[in-house]
Amino acid sequence: MPAKIETQQDKHLLTHKRGLHLGEETIPIQLTKKPRVAVRFAELHIVKQIPNRHDFSADEKDATWYSKKEMSRVKYDTMVSLRAMNSQPNADIGCTRGLEMISKKGFEERRRKRRCIRAAVFGEQEKQRLNGYIDDQAIAAASENISFAPKVCAAEYGINDFDDAVKIYQGDKDLIELFKQIR
Repeated sequence: MPAKIETQQDKHLLTHKRGLHLGEETIPIQLTKKPRVAVRFAELHIVKQIPNRHDFSADEKDATWYSKKEMSRVKYDTMVSLRAMNSQPNADIGCTRGLEMISKKGFEERRRKRRCIRAAVFGEQEKQRLNGYIDDQAIAAASENISFAPKVCAAEYGINDFDDAVKIYQGDKDLIELFKQIR
């Protein structure tokens, strides 16, 4: 149950984590305990040597890391895709996964979501202040309600990606060809 704050003076007295101090008396406030965290080490230790990059041959280095020319090409292709996304939002320009949030539209969407969450949290805090109580769970729920839709959207992306990966693994020739074109 949330702590009831009766007066304006009581609000300033709520400073100690273990309770509400009123003069000489302390009224306990229910706090949620953090789960105890423990670290244990296995009896058997397996050590794997990782070679130093200076010990790699030139061929191994070329196969492991992008060259400056390759990195420049990746950056250039990304900028071309972002420009196309910003100038032609509905155009089919290939796979833009991961770029949607750094496009102009994605930036505006993130900004709008942040404003909505702030408004919900501040609104709940104001309501509690006016009614003289504190309920952390209600404040968290206000934020959770706004961020629920993006979580569902992310889960749907994950499910679709999983389905596509299974199809590729099972040999869906059309999907394999599509991924080859994207790369």
